[in-house]
Amino acid sequence: MVSSLQMKEKHHIQTLFLQRCRNDANSTTLANTLEKDIQTVFNSPEKFILELLQNADDASYDGRPVDVCFRFYDGYLAFSHNGKHFDEDDVEAICDNAQQKFNGKKHNLNKTGFKGIGFKSVFVIADCTYVISKNYSFRFDRDYPEWNANKSNMDSDDGNNPHRRYPWQIIPIWTEPCDIPKLLELNPDDVNFLFRLRLNSDIIAYALNLLRNTPRTMLFLRNIHNIVIDNHGCTTTISLRKLPNSHHHYDIYLNNVLTSSWHVLVYNVAIPDVTSDQLQAMGAQECPEKLKNANSIDIKFAFNINLHGKLYPMENATLFCYLPTSVNCGLPFLVNADFLLNADRMQLLSNTWNNFLFQTIGKLHIVSLAEIALIPNYRLDVLNIFVRLLQPYTQQQFINAYDNGITTEMQNTPFVPSNTDPLRLLKYPEAIADSTEFFKVFPGIDPALEHRLASYELNSTNKLQHQFNLYELATIIEKYSCKSTSVQFQRKLLTFLMQRFVGPDSLARASIGNIQHCLSEKRILLAANYKLISSDNAYFPSNKHEQIYPKFLNIEAVHPKLLLIEGLKTWLKMLGVKELTDINLILEVENVVKKSAESFKAELSIEIVTLLCNIDTSLISENSVLSCLPLVTKTNDLIAAKYCYLPSLLSPELDIENIVETHIGVVAERYCILNGTESLRKTLLDIGVQQKLSLCLQVPFCDIDHGRIDCFQEYYQYLISSKQDEFLAVNQANIAYVPLMRYLSNENYAEYFFRQLMEHEDALIQNLRKFENLFVSDKHGDNSCTSYLAFMLSNTRCVLAEDGKHYKMSQLCSPALRKRLGRRLASLLPQMKCELGQSVIKLSPELMHLLGAYDALSVKDTVKLLQIAAKDNSPKQQKFYKRIYLAMIKSKYSHDDERQLRSHNILLLASDNSLQRFNSLYFISDDGCDVANSKKLIKSLPGLTNEAMSIICRYFRIRNIKQTDLRITYKSLQVNEALKKDVVNLFKLTASIEEECEHEKDSEWLDSLAKISFIAVKGFILVYELKPDICFEARVMLHDQQLLYDRDCPRFKRRLLEILVNHFDLSIEATTLLFELASMNTETDRLDWLTENGYDISKLGNNIADKQRNRASSARKRKFAPSYNSITEGCDIDNMNTSTPLKTDVSCTTAAMITKRRSRKDLDASLESTFSRTFVIALTDDQSSFNLNSKDCPSNQSANLKFASSVNRHGISLEPHENNLPSNNSNIVTSRSNAINLRNHSLSASKITNGKSLALNYKHIQDDSLNSNNVIDRERCKTGKTLVAEPMEDDRAGKKLVFSLLQQHYRKKYPKCNYEESEFGFVLKGVDKHDKILSLEVIWCSSDAHSDGLVDMEIIKNSDKKFIKIKSANKDEDMVFRADANDWKCMRLWGERFRLFCVYGVGQPDNARIKKVKNPASLLLADELVPVEISFKL
Repeated sequence: MVSSLQMKEKHHIQTLFLQRCRNDANSTTLANTLEKDIQTVFNSPEKFILELLQNADDASYDGRPVDVCFRFYDGYLAFSHNGKHFDEDDVEAICDNAQQKFNGKKHNLNKTGFKGIGFKSVFVIADCTYVISKNYSFRFDRDYPEWNANKSNMDSDDGNNPHRRYPWQIIPIWTEPCDIPKLLELNPDDVNFLFRLRLNSDIIAYALNLLRNTPRTMLFLRNIHNIVIDNHGCTTTISLRKLPNSHHHYDIYLNNVLTSSWHVLVYNVAIPDVTSDQLQAMGAQECPEKLKNANSIDIKFAFNINLHGKLYPMENATLFCYLPTSVNCGLPFLVNADFLLNADRMQLLSNTWNNFLFQTIGKLHIVSLAEIALIPNYRLDVLNIFVRLLQPYTQQQFINAYDNGITTEMQNTPFVPSNTDPLRLLKYPEAIADSTEFFKVFPGIDPALEHRLASYELNSTNKLQHQFNLYELATIIEKYSCKSTSVQFQRKLLTFLMQRFVGPDSLARASIGNIQHCLSEKRILLAANYKLISSDNAYFPSNKHEQIYPKFLNIEAVHPKLLLIEGLKTWLKMLGVKELTDINLILEVENVVKKSAESFKAELSIEIVTLLCNIDTSLISENSVLSCLPLVTKTNDLIAAKYCYLPSLLSPELDIENIVETHIGVVAERYCILNGTESLRKTLLDIGVQQKLSLCLQVPFCDIDHGRIDCFQEYYQYLISSKQDEFLAVNQANIAYVPLMRYLSNENYAEYFFRQLMEHEDALIQNLRKFENLFVSDKHGDNSCTSYLAFMLSNTRCVLAEDGKHYKMSQLCSPALRKRLGRRLASLLPQMKCELGQSVIKLSPELMHLLGAYDALSVKDTVKLLQIAAKDNSPKQQKFYKRIYLAMIKSKYSHDDERQLRSHNILLLASDNSLQRFNSLYFISDDGCDVANSKKLIKSLPGLTNEAMSIICRYFRIRNIKQTDLRITYKSLQVNEALKKDVVNLFKLTASIEEECEHEKDSEWLDSLAKISFIAVKGFILVYELKPDICFEARVMLHDQQLLYDRDCPRFKRRLLEILVNHFDLSIEATTLLFELASMNTETDRLDWLTENGYDISKLGNNIADKQRNRASSARKRKFAPSYNSITEGCDIDNMNTSTPLKTDVSCTTAAMITKRRSRKDLDASLESTFSRTFVIALTDDQSSFNLNSKDCPSNQSANLKFASSVNRHGISLEPHENNLPSNNSNIVTSRSNAINLRNHSLSASKITNGKSLALNYKHIQDDSLNSNNVIDRERCKTGKTLVAEPMEDDRAGKKLVFSLLQQHYRKKYPKCNYEESEFGFVLKGVDKHDKILSLEVIWCSSDAHSDGLVDMEIIKNSDKKFIKIKSANKDEDMVFRADANDWKCMRLWGERFRLFCVYGVGQPDNARIKKVKNPASLLLADELVPVEISFKL
């Protein structure tokens, strides 16, 4: 029978149902919002357990204990508690959303919840929730049938989820008790909740296990004391029990088994007015009304007690707001406070209230520690649970608030137990932790400090601010050591220190360096005289030291009784106590020198030297301070030892005292009286006294003694005047210490001085170059600074010249200028004398330049040399003018120099070889014009380009006439089509046959050639239009597509070809071939010659090729129409019929002089053919000249083609090779020059020493018989001390040497590239130092010992090729090697891409060296590389 009360509750539920089950737009919106909020706020299924516990905790009757129970079985979860049953307000609240109407919890500070949404968390796990509390029995059901009954009235787009149209989570449905599932038995006296689960049972089991495993959740619940968990019959009971007779001790039991104990402290904290005002300004969702109305709050600390009854720091102590949050700030204990949290109660909000709580927690932390320190059981654990700073992952504002609170309280509240009194506490800033236990061993030694010591039994003393460790002890140990000088006390003190620093019970291990740093200067050792000494001045006792060593050393010995302590001597050695050895005595003397540097006396210097004479001074280090020991000199001055010299009495290697005949810092003889001669000599040399003058070049420039600037006062004044003194103060790399510069006029001293420069030439050049680089890098702009040596040598007339006079170095010409001028002209200028005494002085051009010798010809010297050249009537006059012109061009005169030059009456060579005043001469610079010799034109000397002659003309203001300034006149003209046809055919033949020709470009200039008219004229005159009275007789001129030539001019055809070659910019190879073909009479001769020399005539066309193939099989002999006489300057071929084929000079040198260089492509297979011309090249050092130009030959010997040997600037010469010359009736006459052995030349070279990877194993090189094609007669090829190259074994070894050098070079140059070895060499792939893509391959083309390829190696860098030919010699002497026809053609066609490597001394790998010659063909054709011998096949 239903009671009246039950009818009332049922009516209440039905009324709420009717109010909330309206199916309208508002209900739909509310349903969607409610579902979204539940899923957002309670995104973790296990949160419902905490919310149920909170509701049960808030349902207590007047603070009575509440027991709760979870029962989980077969898809249902039951939750019950014995707290207060539901009333109407509770029902209204649970059926409401966020307590919009009923807000009882909002104003009750004893209730945890206030937002009204906590119960909604159950809808995350359940789709049906039953509530049974006394007369109330209702449910919230997602699947209620009435929701589906109204499906037809719902929007079609949401028809699949009809329950979502109703806010079913807040719509109560009355449920009769009989309709409640009977799966679990419910106690009617309890408040019961039954949940039909919608989630997997594993999730519910996980949530219950989480509660079981974290029982500390109960610590801060107000009323719940027991929790029962029944998981399918498996029951767990969690109980919170307070220890009897204790207000702070709580135990947590799991199934009646103690799992943890806690010391809980509760503090009531008043809320300041300022904080309360800040709370009022917060919104209702951020801060509950009950907190806004509160005057105070409770903050609880829970400290974990371990099994031993000690307080133990927790590692994962999260903050609680009655229920746990996910915030861990690093505190070692649990804290519960009224934190303001986000919606899911897991994170703290960033606001002023939480800041206030953290500040208060910091203060209460110190207060709680002070309380705990007074509890005997926990007294020694206070520092275990002390935290000075929160973890850095905490919000910074909370860290700052906590730090502010704890810092303030630490200054005022003592909490550290004292060592002197168990009941006395120390404040944190004054407490000291003695980790050494020094004051425990020596009590009463420092009462003031001991009063601040924390208890030795205290745990975690490393958290204290002040630590008395070994280093602190070491800093004040001297103070305690002075307390007593008794042996007993000192032994106890040293024993303690030794045990603490290195003993087995050491608190902190210390390295030897740290020990010395801490204790070395402390006076803690008792000396034999009962004085306290430091270890760095202490020595172990010796029986004889007091009698042997002088008192100035101040040597103290350790008290012998201290050494009776076991192990002490070893430890003292670690501290720096030394044995009395010679090396230690030297160190003591060095200390005396350092300390007495400013007030040194002669008596002390003599005592020190006397002491050093009695010990082994060979132990003195190279950079010892004893080199600065002041020594008494013969002038009674005190000068540092390194600046003094041995007196004559001690037999120095160089008796400077007698050479310069003055006192320059010679050691006084007073030292000789007190010491033996030999021991004194050895001692002085060991401390740095010099026995000869030497340059300061063997040390890095940064180590040069900066103090010696006073020895260079003259130079120093120069630096000050040029405002460079600050620069020198930092960078003195330029100073090479030679203090006797003024004595160079003495030939004996000059010989020694310049011999020193020769011996240290490389170091000196490096030294002076570094000075220049430092000066430039110091950003001095255009200012210049002269090095010390250059300044001194150019400041005084101290250098002896060849004429017997003394000059300044700046008045002497450099070797480079002498070489440029030649021996005859250079002898007219002052130059340093090479023969001094018994020595031959030969300084390199670079060093002479760095020392101040001039390499630019002055105007004065130029005028002098030009006047002398004008008076010379010998055949060398032209050569003199050429050398002077070259020196003038190199000198780069300024405008003032030019004006000074033109102020003299200077005669220059005219083109007719007469001498004319420079202001009466003209210059025609156009390559398309060939003018007859005239006294009005300046002579263009062989080897000087138009650009070079233009510079000379600019110096003298000689008028430069261009073709546009000339007017052409002639008497008659005649177009010569036959000549044109022959020339065109000749050019076509050259263009077609020339290998690797550029077809497109060749086609262009052939088309241009066809457009040119060949016109023969008479009386060919060029009139200078600005001065019509000035006219010139022309020979050939290319003007406006007309090639005019004077038919009466001798050899006009040769001049005509030269004009065309220059006009079309033919390469050297094409020009050589052109003149070779032009020298032949007929087309047949030309085709025969091409066939014999391996050219592919099929390129000429089918008709010509067929004609050649159908010729007689017998070989035709090559016929030249002109005799050898006709090739020379005196031949007469001008009257030849123009219809006949052209005949002209055959000369590679001629071709080179009238053409410009052009880049060529790689050589093709035709290079394998054998040419008859052979060169033999020698590396010599001759100074004579060479020119193959026939115009330079004397007229009376025009029938003979002469060769005069020469060297170029690289020291490489060639002489004629006679092997293939006819023995009888030859028109070619050869002459040889004496070759001079060249040791140092300017060619790029590599020195290879001690290279393991370059060592050659000659045993594995086959000893083949020598090939006659590769080796020439040594006796016939020797000139002077030349060496014939390339026996097969040497050649093979040289190639291996070059290949190894290339490997090392490129791997070092490109370290970022990957190195791989290929079949014929190696490959580097990657990026260079500029991070650009690089592919480099080195191919050893002739790796087979029998291979005889065109080249030996190829270097392919990003498709760019370079070719290397290697010549080797067994000895390190000048080399003569053979260049066959293929070698010569490779040199010509590859040009700039061809390298010649000459390897010397391959039989001695450790001393082998390599010289590299770049583009030898250009050097040969430019008259810079001269053949030793040349053979022609006739």
